[in-house]
Amino acid sequence: MRSFPFYLVLLLCLDACVDRAEFSGTLENLNEIVVDGVITNEPGPYNIKLSRTIQVGSTIGGLTISNAKIILYSDVGESEELVETNLAGTYQTSEAGIRGVIGREYWIEIQLPHGKIFESLPDNMSSTGQVDSVYYRFETFVAENGRKSYGFRIFIDARVPQSEESYTRFRFDGVYAVTTIPKLYAAPPPSTPCPTYPLPCSGWEYYKGQLVSFEPCTCCECWANQYENKPTLVENNIASKVVGLQVGFVPVNYYTFQNKYRVTVTQMSLSKKAFEYWKTIKDQKEGATTLFQPAYGRTTSNNFKPSPYGNVLGIFYAAAVTKKKIFIKKETNNANQLAEIPRDCAGRDGPAGENCLRLFPGSTNQKPVDWD
Repeated sequence: MRSFPFYLVLLLCLDACVDRAEFSGTLENLNEIVVDGVITNEPGPYNIKLSRTIQVGSTIGGLTISNAKIILYSDVGESEELVETNLAGTYQTSEAGIRGVIGREYWIEIQLPHGKIFESLPDNMSSTGQVDSVYYRFETFVAENGRKSYGFRIFIDARVPQSEESYTRFRFDGVYAVTTIPKLYAAPPPSTPCPTYPLPCSGWEYYKGQLVSFEPCTCCECWANQYENKPTLVENNIASKVVGLQVGFVPVNYYTFQNKYRVTVTQMSLSKKAFEYWKTIKDQKEGATTLFQPAYGRTTSNNFKPSPYGNVLGIFYAAAVTKKKIFIKKETNNANQLAEIPRDCAGRDGPAGENCLRLFPGSTNQKPVDWD
């Protein structure tokens, strides 16, 4: 197995491991608000993120919007004001607050700090089907230069509502455990000769010339995320079954199978408005890889009422959900022996001498409850 610089992992993760919904615009359209939120039939709390577009091709989470007022409503007279969390621009319902119920309609009202108000149209939460099985197929890919890469294609069999007006989204999420060695942090080039010193979160520090452990490491073990590259959608299905539908791909690299990999497939019911929104996102993602790509334009949401203050990008919608999970072990198809081993600037092979939370943005050092 060959080695490769560990800092490439960070670059690849930033580019490929984030579920981004992208919006094109012009300089005249800067500062439009972007909404990212959903209410489901699972127990809350539910999150809504607010941000602003900042440049052409800006993404959800560009410039966060704090100190806004968001109220969630239902068609049976419920209402709840969301509270901004410690993450700027992220607003949340309470655990004991409104819970989504199939058959009801939900919408939000957003009041920005300077008084501008935006209101979404009511979105109905329809029933969904059931993911019966999640399975995978191991594949080997050979580039023109003869270099091999590996991965697992993820497939599902599922039941969907039998209707010509049925709209379903299947969302892929991956989680994998990673281990790093932050006490061996090596300053990258142009530092010479890559001096090594422990990061504070490693729990190690130099004391009287000796490297001593004073505290437990808080950044040695992390659980990183991989999100789908594009939404997987099914519409107007009168057969009631979906068989052999590919919903995701898991690349084999040093970190994805350092431990094991958890795949979660979420089946989500969609209204026609929500389906059209996600189909636009899907078409843009697919078009970006073809010569005949569609005209991008701005992904303006079609479930917000017209406002004199401008358009709304993104979406707030209601969805009933069901989930199915599987684990892929590191020994499966010898995945843990196929990946190239990272190498730092000092020539050391193995886990990166880095804070795992920093190496994998969006990861957590809290072990998932279903991780055994």
